Amino acid sequence: MTRIVIVLALCSYSAQAAGAHGYLFPTPGEVTMTTAIGVPYLAVSEISVGITDGFSTGVLFAVADEIGVGIRPRLALFTAGPAQLAMAVPIVYYPPMSKRNGEDWVYTDPQLRLEIALPRGAHLYGGAGIVFAACSGTVGALLHGRKPSEDEKHPMVDGVWTTVHFGGAMPVTPSLQVIFDGGMVLGGATPRIEYAHRVGIPVLAELGIAKTF
Repeated sequence: MTRIVIVLALCSYSAQAAGAHGYLFPTPGEVTMTTAIGVPYLAVSEISVGITDGFSTGVLFAVADEIGVGIRPRLALFTAGPAQLAMAVPIVYYPPMSKRNGEDWVYTDPQLRLEIALPRGAHLYGGAGIVFAACSGTVGALLHGRKPSEDEKHPMVDGVWTTVHFGGAMPVTPSLQVIFDGGMVLGGATPRIEYAHRVGIPVLAELGIAKTF
């Protein structure tokens, strides 16, 4: 019985230690480089830096049939042992291209996610969010507190949808992890067909590596 208690205590300590600084939250001053492939992005890379124990921010570059650049700040809201509740807010800008009739547009997906640190440094998470996609004319009108005109609207892009997210990370070395991110855009409890028509495939699946320096 004593041995079981000791093993459980060591596992709990390992999980808490691993949960203190997952790849999403580098130690303050450290840098994490992440590279992944999947859908809808053929390739996505991010360089993130730890600002405090509970705040990090990254610069990301995504390639699909469009090329996007953006930022992804993350904030830890609550930590209890191996569990952590955090907010991630990716904001991606897409320059003008013919597919969107020459319109540039912005995509953001604020996510609330619960991550659990497991023994041996592994992490699992699940969460939910809201996608907001809009051309620059619509965003500009909203920032100025007015309703977008018909000329500023872009029905191929503009919209708001809910999302679900899940994923995890498995360490290979103390500074290198294999990561997986998955998600889906929803309309109620089913994939949002409208999103697919306006923006793109309503599924996210990325497999990659994260290296901390």
